[in-house]
Amino acid sequence: MFLPGILSLAAFVLLPGSVSAQGATGPPSGPGTTMVPRVRVPPDWYSGDTHDHVQLCCANATTCLGQYAKGVLDTCDIDASMAAEGLDVSSVLVWEPGANNPTAPFTKYVCALTGVPETSCPHGAPLRGLIQYGVEVSGLGAARWGHLVGLGIGGYQGRIATAPAGAGTCAAAAPLSVPCPGPDGTGSYLGPICDRFAACGGARGAAHQAWPLGIYDPAGYPVAWLTGKDYRCLDPEARLAFPDVGCLLDCELKTLVLPPFAAIQVALGQVDFLEADHLSKNFGYRPGQTCNESPCLTSPAPWYGAYYKLLDAGLRVGIGAGSDRSCGPATGTLGTPRTYVHVPGGLSYAGWVAGLVGGRATLSMGKDLFLDLCVNGLGIGSDVALLTPGNQAGVVATLETSMPLSDTIEIVQDGAVVATLPFVAKAGETVRLALPSLPFAESGWIAARLASQNAHTAATFVTVDGSPIADCLAAEYWMAWCDVLAARIQGAPGQLFGCVETDTLVLADVARARRIFEALRDLDDGSGALQRVQRMAPSLAGERGPLSVGVPEAVRAGRPFELTCTNAPRGGEGWLLLSHGGSGVSRGPRPLLDPGATLVQARPVRAGLDGFASVTVEQPSHLPAGTTLSARFVWLSPRPCRAPGGQVGPSASDTARFAILP
Repeated sequence: MFLPGILSLAAFVLLPGSVSAQGATGPPSGPGTTMVPRVRVPPDWYSGDTHDHVQLCCANATTCLGQYAKGVLDTCDIDASMAAEGLDVSSVLVWEPGANNPTAPFTKYVCALTGVPETSCPHGAPLRGLIQYGVEVSGLGAARWGHLVGLGIGGYQGRIATAPAGAGTCAAAAPLSVPCPGPDGTGSYLGPICDRFAACGGARGAAHQAWPLGIYDPAGYPVAWLTGKDYRCLDPEARLAFPDVGCLLDCELKTLVLPPFAAIQVALGQVDFLEADHLSKNFGYRPGQTCNESPCLTSPAPWYGAYYKLLDAGLRVGIGAGSDRSCGPATGTLGTPRTYVHVPGGLSYAGWVAGLVGGRATLSMGKDLFLDLCVNGLGIGSDVALLTPGNQAGVVATLETSMPLSDTIEIVQDGAVVATLPFVAKAGETVRLALPSLPFAESGWIAARLASQNAHTAATFVTVDGSPIADCLAAEYWMAWCDVLAARIQGAPGQLFGCVETDTLVLADVARARRIFEALRDLDDGSGALQRVQRMAPSLAGERGPLSVGVPEAVRAGRPFELTCTNAPRGGEGWLLLSHGGSGVSRGPRPLLDPGATLVQARPVRAGLDGFASVTVEQPSHLPAGTTLSARFVWLSPRPCRAPGGQVGPSASDTARFAILP
């Protein structure tokens, strides 16, 4: 019953149980309450929708939702739908319906954005669920390259669009200072909006997105076209699994599903989570259709296509699921997509968003499924530390179902399915897949999903000997995507974004993201023939996993050289310590310097908001070729407004040990 090359199972259990009629926050109460059977959920897990609306996609009951003749919803309607579906949390996103519904403009409804949850319906009745307003850039100029979601943000962050005359002071936007702002003031590029939404305790998501699977595709983009680039792992004879670039950049509607800059914004720390609006749907190529009809793809693209490759490359990003209700809700046979988030200590909206950003989440289609994952006893989103030679972890995936179900649990390790468990379960049963000792040859990530894709956990991270997660192929895939975008923008000056000033801004972001992916690539291939690097003193990990020193160029006697640090505290301040000599101790206590080492330089450093730092070191002239140097970054303080769920205290990179070349 198992695929060739996939691990056999150590345990398979179907446990009888009863279906609970109350959610993680207890049964709903109040007038008109309907008790909804809900799947059993462990304590402190709360279900939510990252993408709800009160504004509808059309103006009347004939062409929209028949039960809402008023053309818009209110928090009472949202609350009732939450009770019907058994949801604890709803993020109600304000957007710009435009010509479809001129009675519900962005600049009117954004006045509801206060940064705190709603407490009552318009007529005064108390709400049963937790509802908070957020923003989606849909309908605004900035939505040209994908839809951005802002959760947990306040009124100042949300008022990004220019208000029409007479709209009132609440609707008036503070200037964004973007080049070529256009008629609504938001411009045509999401980067400045991402920065505006960077509120303490907030989250920014790439809405209803998908991306092609894998690295290569026989009908994809030829690597050979990217001549003169510094790739070391990509096959020059292969083709890359990219969307059709011309179609994607020339047909605006395609960017709603395939946002071309989402991975760049993840690298830059501008996007905190990737959102799915249908877990089990693949966006596939349909031959013979025009650019406006086809999805610009040569191969299937699920919501996790970018997620897997970003994790492989060494970046961490959260996942969420939203219904996009009232705009053609994406329902499957099991219901609408939802996000379960672990919020220790009780539900709050800030805590729910922090768990979402921190990767403590699991997704499902509908209210009848809950998929959990434990690795060495630690929950979803945790960091599991292993040491060689015993670099194996116990893995347990648990599915709760409140309906009869025939499906397969799959364990995904670094993007590949490594274990499967087909099952047939009755309503109320628990299905458990247990692997007592899953080997990890190197640092990586692991997740659980159903073969139907109706449930999927966020990743748990496993570090072996403190080394970072890095994959040369995945990092170079994203480097190549940066190169493709840059070439397309440079080939049509001022056309894609409306002016060359915006071109300059976008190209700078693409170049910065490429540099980050390049640094992650170098961690995997050891800088190849450029410089042999020995890694010592494992990292004291920060908010995005192990911190690692990069040595991207050959270090030669008497010449300046560059050192980088990945996964540093975003915007954090610290020191680069450069020393020579020492014993090269790699385990045990972690002193700032190797025992017996002599300090050569100590210089202050600051990381960008993307957690990347690059320093040019002026090499002391008295150090001859053959001298062994050690470099380590020590971060003494995180940024004042650190990422939700991130580490509070100091952190430090590993130590890179290398010799000065002639």
